[in-house]
Amino acid sequence: MAILEEHVGDGRPTEAFGIWEQFTIRDGLSDMKIESLFEDSAGVMWIGTHDRGVVRYDGYEFETFSRGDGIGGDGVFSILQDLEGDMWFGTNTGITRYDGNSFEQIEIEQECSFLWASCVDDRGNLWFGLERRPGRPAAVCRWDGKRAEVIEVGERTRREGFSVHALIADGEGGILCGGHGLYQLSGDRSSELAIDSSLYDVMELFLFGDGSILIVQLTGVLVAKQRETFELEHLIVTGRFCGAARCPDNTYWLVETDGIVTHIGLDGSRFVRRISANLWRPVCIDHIGRLWLGTYGMGLLC
Repeated sequence: MAILEEHVGDGRPTEAFGIWEQFTIRDGLSDMKIESLFEDSAGVMWIGTHDRGVVRYDGYEFETFSRGDGIGGDGVFSILQDLEGDMWFGTNTGITRYDGNSFEQIEIEQECSFLWASCVDDRGNLWFGLERRPGRPAAVCRWDGKRAEVIEVGERTRREGFSVHALIADGEGGILCGGHGLYQLSGDRSSELAIDSSLYDVMELFLFGDGSILIVQLTGVLVAKQRETFELEHLIVTGRFCGAARCPDNTYWLVETDGIVTHIGLDGSRFVRRISANLWRPVCIDHIGRLWLGTYGMGLLC
């Protein structure tokens, strides 16, 4: 099914022109609300849904795994693959591992609900961002190969709690955590990099070789230096961005909930398309350069 689209920008990168495909329940999806996307090392696409488990797509067929198969929760909000090739899913009730044959729910010291953030650090540890915990600081969960441990980041508390939406390894043995704030975690010690209302809704983080950070948030995209003191450099583009992905050529695709898809280069180039879909956070670039987008109620777009 084709998606109506409109060109509303000025730059014209070649990869922005192509045919949009839409996948729905008729094609084999279990849910029209998509929360996470991940392409594994074999080129298989994994699609986390809002409340119908995870869907595996090999390019030909969709296969759904849900509670009856061993997935710990109905909502699959983050997906990653470890160094051994196993798949991991952060759900609304915990963490599940899939070794290619069976699912295993990971025991955690406390009940947790996970959101969209997950990553693998340089040592092979797995990290998952927690959804807000009322009255408690922001937190992440670390799997070190033997056990899952919840680690609080920052010290601030509030009645609604703080969520972690984005995680990346900082290249120095630590983890950067973004969400309702921006934090740096080294070992079991954490520090808040910036207490600034403009950094309240961090949705994605990308690290450059010089240690600077690209921050994608609901109000725009900016660059910050990671130094002894945290310093914001400059704003690249404004918009209400809920998700992003980096291309191999270090350009970026950004999405907004109202259907705006933006392609930017750090040189200032910008190309915008508007499509008739309620876009959501998941954005993925696969190994042959296709752009995959999750929607909230309209299935999967490619």
